[in-house]
Amino acid sequence: KAQRIVGKADFAATNGWDLRLTSANRAAFRINQKTFGGTYQIVSDFYPDDGMTWIHVAATYDGERARLYLNGNLEADVAWGVPIAPNTLPLAIGAEHDGDLWFDGVLADVRVYQVALCGASIALIAGDDKYYTRLAGRWTFDEGQGEIASDLSLNGNHATLTNPSWGEGASGFGFEVEGPAVVGH
Repeated sequence: KAQRIVGKADFAATNGWDLRLTSANRAAFRINQKTFGGTYQIVSDFYPDDGMTWIHVAATYDGERARLYLNGNLEADVAWGVPIAPNTLPLAIGAEHDGDLWFDGVLADVRVYQVALCGASIALIAGDDKYYTRLAGRWTFDEGQGEIASDLSLNGNHATLTNPSWGEGASGFGFEVEGPAVVGH
């Protein structure tokens, strides 16, 4: 099944964007699914499926080019040139806002930036967690308990966790998904 990592869209009902794993177990980034189907989608060639390997997955879109990265390495780069449709849905981490397409695993250190980062910045983030410029939100899930994940960006976009379960993250705790972490709803 497809699994949402983070996004602000509803697969069949509302345009927007999402970063996810496909049903073929590949990392993918897409925009405006409702209107265009899979037209505006980029997919990685590889994603480990052993359930034990931590992977840094990132996508950027600057309104012209979409790029998908695994562990700081560019996997796909494509020209689109269409805007991401705005919507009023909350940002959802680990599943769609309604709980569909939940991620089967542990998420740690989810970030959303106010701008499309360059490849050098993505590589820096993949190797070192100290890149904080222009954050819209950052959730490390280091709480290890409770139903709130604090937004470390200082923007106050705290996430409400649905049926939280806590697992071991890449360093520290991680959010073991059993429902979405909904931000700002």
